[in-house]
Amino acid sequence: MPYRWVTGDTVYSGGRRLRFVLKQRGQPFVLTLAYDEPLWRDGPVYRPAAALASELLWRTRPDAAHILAWSRWRRRHQAQAMHCHYAKREAQYTSEVRL
Repeated sequence: MPYRWVTGDTVYSGGRRLRFVLKQRGQPFVLTLAYDEPLWRDGPVYRPAAALASELLWRTRPDAAHILAWSRWRRRHQAQAMHCHYAKREAQYTSEVRL
């Protein structure tokens, strides 16, 4: 069966052998890591995956303008979806009442 990506959960990614083989083949992959999986970045100092992830997220956090723009977009689209939902329910209710 042809495939482009390999995915796996913590059961498959628990051992480093699978990651090593996939990297050697040049195969794109996404594997879930346990929060306490030892990883290193910028040198051979191992830290838990959770600590590294929180550091990277903090470093790349969006600015306030981006958050506010996203929030306005979300509220606008939620309002449109809610209006559409209630319009459909009202149409369904009125057609049931006519019967």
